[in-house]
Amino acid sequence: MDFRFKIVDFREDPVQGALLRLFTSDPFALVDSGFTDSDGNITFDIDPDDEPFEVYVSGTPQISTMDNPTMVMPSQMDFLKLPVMVHDMPMSDIAYMCRCAGRDMKNLSGELLDTKVILTPISIPLSIAGIGVLGTEIHLRIKDGFSVVDLPMTGIFSVEVPELSYRNVTIIPAYPGADLADIIFPRPRRIRYADIDYELSMSVGETKNFGFELIYESGGRIAFPDILDRFSDAVPQITAQSSDADVVSVALSAGVVTLTAHTVGGATIAADAIVSEFESPGDHLLEELVVVVS
Repeated sequence: MDFRFKIVDFREDPVQGALLRLFTSDPFALVDSGFTDSDGNITFDIDPDDEPFEVYVSGTPQISTMDNPTMVMPSQMDFLKLPVMVHDMPMSDIAYMCRCAGRDMKNLSGELLDTKVILTPISIPLSIAGIGVLGTEIHLRIKDGFSVVDLPMTGIFSVEVPELSYRNVTIIPAYPGADLADIIFPRPRRIRYADIDYELSMSVGETKNFGFELIYESGGRIAFPDILDRFSDAVPQITAQSSDADVVSVALSAGVVTLTAHTVGGATIAADAIVSEFESPGDHLLEELVVVVS
């Protein structure tokens, strides 16, 4: 069936050029993507039996949404109108550079008025490898809530705010301008198991190891997907437990879960992740794994 999205600003004017990515929720897989037309519309051919869907809205750094992703239920609606915020941002005039600027920057702990931020390049594209040196820190001072810096597009940086005891990893968008607050505080929007089925069959005495994948979303764009244990500072506090430890036990180490099958039977594994002190248990609760031991 055809399902139409309409993207508008808060004056109800259509927004052209917004990028929509439509995913199935289970399993998380891309269905289709595209840009809105001059009327703010885009139509996807979808199978309603695959609902619920999740739609992410991005396209330019000037577009952000109040709720990203948005859940879509085609069985309950004919089309979906989504309001977005359109921001006016400074743009870099240097090739392959993104001007990251922010005023009145805030995170969940409050406004950043006079704060030091340390950005350290982890990876810089070969096409612009001459800009910046890996491991060399860039020190920013946010004064009166404002700072600006040009950073290489698609470069991967570690971020540290010492006064908040905050560390993370972020990727610079491939745009000439971006919100600096998005770069400093990318928000994890989805955590999922990496390379594992949600229904597992194991034999007695067998062990299985797997990690997690965390997708960060900043300002309406998917900012940084990666395996969590690639950067130790980015590994959240993960908890996991078995509904029957006599059948299958769970061990955690450095963001990796080890399941050990002890006896014939069945169990479910529930896992959760807390990425920062400002989050609550259940914010990133994963779908339960079902394990059958034979």
